[in-house]
Amino acid sequence: MRSLAGFTRRDAGPQYTALFHRTSHSMSEFLLENVPRAMPRDDLTAAQRAEMFELLTRHFDGVTRKQFESDLAEKNWVILLGAARA
Repeated sequence: MRSLAGFTRRDAGPQYTALFHRTSHSMSEFLLENVPRAMPRDDLTAAQRAEMFELLTRHFDGVTRKQFESDLAEKNWVILLGAARA
């Protein structure tokens, strides 16, 4: 059976195969969670914005929510990266 973009489990590269076999997700669900995707900034949920801010503060000192929101407001698109869930 073919799924998202015509890929099946057999089409996954070795870096994804090991992760995929540890889940009960379909290939489509796996790709949706693990493949980077672009989306309009205005489509971000409050939870996604909060997660982005938290990630930024983990790696940079002195980041304020006000500055983060100001910088984000200047963007039209964002790229979401997912991490495989074990």
